Amino acid sequence: MHLINIYSEGIKKVILLTGFILLMYIISRAIVGSNYYIIVGLMGLGLLLYLFENTEKTIYLLFFGILFLDWLSEKWFLIPRQITWLPELLSIIVLLYIILVSIKFKEMPFKPLYILVYIFAGLTFLGIILNEVDTPVAIAGIRNHLKFLPLFLLPFYYEFSDDFMKKFIKFMLFFSFLQCPIAILQRLFFETGSGDPIGGTLGAHTSGILSLFCSFIIIIWTAYYFKYQLKSTNYFLGLIILFIPMALSETKISLFLIPLIFVSIILFIPEAKRKMRYFVFIFISITILLGTYRFVYNYYYAKTPERAIETYILNPKKTLDYIYYNKYTKSGRLNRIPQIIFAYDNIRDDLKFYLFGVGAGNASDSFFQGGVGRYYMKYKFLGIDNIFIGNMLWEYGILGTLLYFLIGIFMFIKIFSLRIMERINGTIAIGFLGISVILLVSTVYLNTMRVNIYLYLYWFLAGYLMNLYYSKPNPSTKMT
Repeated sequence: MHLINIYSEGIKKVILLTGFILLMYIISRAIVGSNYYIIVGLMGLGLLLYLFENTEKTIYLLFFGILFLDWLSEKWFLIPRQITWLPELLSIIVLLYIILVSIKFKEMPFKPLYILVYIFAGLTFLGIILNEVDTPVAIAGIRNHLKFLPLFLLPFYYEFSDDFMKKFIKFMLFFSFLQCPIAILQRLFFETGSGDPIGGTLGAHTSGILSLFCSFIIIIWTAYYFKYQLKSTNYFLGLIILFIPMALSETKISLFLIPLIFVSIILFIPEAKRKMRYFVFIFISITILLGTYRFVYNYYYAKTPERAIETYILNPKKTLDYIYYNKYTKSGRLNRIPQIIFAYDNIRDDLKFYLFGVGAGNASDSFFQGGVGRYYMKYKFLGIDNIFIGNMLWEYGILGTLLYFLIGIFMFIKIFSLRIMERINGTIAIGFLGISVILLVSTVYLNTMRVNIYLYLYWFLAGYLMNLYYSKPNPSTKMT
């Protein structure tokens, strides 16, 4: 049922006016010191109207925006920077939708998982209050850490059909396949010895982000292959298309992601154990990918044998130097593991900081000058917001960090039972499990909380699957 069919004209006008005023106030008063708020306000008003017409199309619009708008703005300068805020504006609009539906029908999800999420949101505001975080910084922090919440809750208030979810997965697969030709063109036309500029449509200098995203989609594509019994030739072609951007982007983590993908397939796809022919084919395919990755990486980026990608496996000390022993990167910023240690060392001696952190946004950079956190400005030269675990320890302390991981573990356990479902719901469940494992590993690689495509995809699928789990008396119910 669409929102336009639920509310009276009077209520709709209130929603429109509330959304418009909220956007105008937040953007212009607290963050933006220019006339940009006019553009944002008009966008918000238009998007409110759009959501009323079709909730499902709003999901497509949101993910299209995440996949392409930054690229169109930063690389091609075809749209103003403010247009790239569209996904987050949609999140605000979805939140208004959820609030008003809750008020109208006096209904909210109160299962254990949702309560944990509410507690996490509560800790966000508690940390801000305890640390008296400046308003612009607090808004930026709430934006960073809670923008997933509306999309996570939406499946409870709007029933997405199996048919829509199948179309959504195909939508994501199509635009993921599109990363391949774009990455090839970026490799051919960027005159550089580095793979950093190869980010597909996910933005400039986002090669690591692209590799992790392709890993997500490879697991979903493999689950789709098993659940829908696709032809092996079609599957292998899709696998190669998804793999090429990973191979071209000089991301060393791909060396570990490729085996991790294979392990996820073994653990999470029930059919992989029963259908030995498919299992052997997948094993051979992944082995070929690993060999191809080694060849491509060494051809483009290993100027000497000492820089060959396999040395990170043959020489464990080199890997430890890369992420831990070398305290600083070439740019002078803290390395990955040292960022986590530095964060812990800075909060451990103050009980308030240790338990609740310095407050959401207070150890983070921001696109808006007024939204830059106090501790980030103090340690800006160290880049203290680049790693997920480090940034969480800074801003949430031990309690919030552990709670966030507990929520992920809770969802993983519940959704694990859904992987046996047939067709699209089984595909999505397996994809989510694989994404969860990859995101867990990447918490020491980058700050996944800041990557919209990870955050929104993970939490939207989580919301859909958990609603499915709670609404189905028997998760093994066959669905087409």
